[in-house]
Amino acid sequence: MDRAGDEVRSWFGDDDADRRRDMDQHRGKGPKGYTRSDDRIREDVCDRLRDDPRTDASDIEVSVSGGEVTLFGTVTDRGSKRSAEDCVDRVSGVQHVQNNLRVKQSASEGRNASASTSGAGQTAAAAKA
Repeated sequence: MDRAGDEVRSWFGDDDADRRRDMDQHRGKGPKGYTRSDDRIREDVCDRLRDDPRTDASDIEVSVSGGEVTLFGTVTDRGSKRSAEDCVDRVSGVQHVQNNLRVKQSASEGRNASASTSGAGQTAAAAKA
C-alpha cells in the first residue's frame, strides 16, 4: 500500500516519494550470468517450508535441479499442497515448481472409499445374476 501511495505522491512532486519508488527498480537483478546454486535454493526452500505456519512439511521431500524444485510426499489437505507450492515459488532462484505432493486420506475416507467401491462391485454382480 505504501508503494501505491508513493507512486501517487511522486506524480505531485514529492521528491522523497519519488526516491523511495526508484529504490526498488533494480531489486532482484543480479550480475550478468549469475544463478543461485541448487544447494542454496534447496536450503532456502527447506527453511521456508519449515517456517510456513500453514504447512506441515514433515512428510515433504525437496529436490532441485537447474532451479526447478520438485516436491514429493504427502500433506494433510489441498490447502497445504497449494500453500507449499506458493511458499516455494517465492524463493529467490526458483525457476519452476513441480508439485508432486499427495493429499493424505484419513482413515475414515479410506474406509468409505473402499466400502463404496466394494458396494459398487456387489451391485454390478447382482445385476449380472
